[in-house]
Amino acid sequence: MIILNQLPVKRCNRHRENMVGSLHIQEHAHVHFEEANDSFGKDNELVVQHVSEEEVAIHMGFLKLNHLYEVKVSVPWDACDILGKHRNLESYQPSNVPNLHCQLVSIVPGESAFILTVHLKAHKEKLQEESLWLAVPGLQRQLKITYLARVLGKNKGTPLLRNGVRGIAVDEDEESEASDWQGFESLH
Repeated sequence: MIILNQLPVKRCNRHRENMVGSLHIQEHAHVHFEEANDSFGKDNELVVQHVSEEEVAIHMGFLKLNHLYEVKVSVPWDACDILGKHRNLESYQPSNVPNLHCQLVSIVPGESAFILTVHLKAHKEKLQEESLWLAVPGLQRQLKITYLARVLGKNKGTPLLRNGVRGIAVDEDEESEASDWQGFESLH
């Protein structure tokens, strides 16, 4: 790794570039990326991980604090051992364990996978883990679906959302100027 501010910088007026050691830096240069070697978008998919026969984890990447997201993911049937031949998703029900930050919107069965849509609120910084349970019809067991994300706080940047994740709402921060709290001075 080269630390530029510790190396002597020489100015070459003829070529309008700076020399830092043996590294040439052009002042008005443009960076070009070859699209043939570009992997952008290819590794931007939601990751579905088989944890156990009764649990599937969905890795969502980075999210922004106090934002509400719609997460639509295709979960392969073979990632859910507990389902076996129970592919009649119309009879699946969310379990009686409510989750305020992760609500089931829909389940759509497919040939090799089912599409699961949830609304998820990023409510705390750093690592957020939200779980949703589906009762398996005809069995006394439940499928646990765990959503994992890294949540960026205020002024920490804007995350690139993975395919299948869509921002649908923003909750205003209580400490922002948009709050209706006027402070103690206005009470006099």
